[in-house]
Amino acid sequence: MPPQKILYEEGVDTSFFLSFKDDIQIKEAHRLIRGNQYSIDIPDHVWYHVIMLRTIDTIKAYTPEQVAEMLQLSKNTVYDLINRGEIVAKKIGKLYRISAPSIFFFFTGLDYDLHQADQEDRKRLSSVEEEITKARAQL
Repeated sequence: MPPQKILYEEGVDTSFFLSFKDDIQIKEAHRLIRGNQYSIDIPDHVWYHVIMLRTIDTIKAYTPEQVAEMLQLSKNTVYDLINRGEIVAKKIGKLYRISAPSIFFFFTGLDYDLHQADQEDRKRLSSVEEEITKARAQL
């Protein structure tokens, strides 16, 4: 399968795709911009992770087998990641359950709530810089 293409603009990241309601809208947007002269090639595995991150439900818990399928790893590798603490899992009885934020942390290195807070901070950055400029002007 050839690499997928997405629209490239300065500062645009995967959150561009996260604003869509479902995968059908993502695929339609992707289809419309694929031939755009400003598009760049994105490898299939990155496109897969964009879709996967889009479908994460923060309330849902996954089994190690489901996580192995999502990450395209063996089940034993997922259990090793759990034992090393790289994926946080809760043992309920004899079974492990892995929360969606734990998977998000595995991909990004940030907890989901910290990632959201960081995005909010970045939105407010220009207004903070303006206030600092005003305060310095008054000194």
